[in-house]
Amino acid sequence: MTRPHAYRSGIPALFLLLIMLLMMMTPVHADPGQPRTALHLCDDDRQHLLGHMREFLEISNGILASALEDDHEGIATLAEDFRPTSAMLERMKLLAQAYEEEGRPHRTNQRELRRFERMAANLSPDFVEMYRAMRLGFDDIAEQSRQGAPSQEIMHRLVNVQNVCIACHRQFEFLPMECH
Repeated sequence: MTRPHAYRSGIPALFLLLIMLLMMMTPVHADPGQPRTALHLCDDDRQHLLGHMREFLEISNGILASALEDDHEGIATLAEDFRPTSAMLERMKLLAQAYEEEGRPHRTNQRELRRFERMAANLSPDFVEMYRAMRLGFDDIAEQSRQGAPSQEIMHRLVNVQNVCIACHRQFEFLPMECH
């Protein structure tokens, strides 16, 4: 039996399909004999990603706590903090271009843009897709919370997002690489 509120738009259905496909590609139980895919990263990039993972755990726990209290505003606010970053990166590029056109490069944005370009070159498409699915899952949680979905539904969606993270940790490992 489907719940009518769960499929008000095509995005949640598409997200759920993506999650199911990703889960089918990843073994349910970790196989110690199965090597993980190595992702070679500079220490700075590795720390950057690990920071995002820690942030995910904190936000995930906050969403769970808010769902237990039926605090839809709290859920939406937390989930929105972890939305996809493509728009933010596009804004950073435009800002960096504007600074360069004025003849004064903005170092922070340039450093972040270099990191983004370096990581895009070193992360596998599968990792990027899983990372994106996880962030889109938070977008879906925020949207569903704003629409008043029951807390139990929000928690189910959070479990789906966490399953993507578990699958990713089973499939990939970060290995050090020299960067200049």
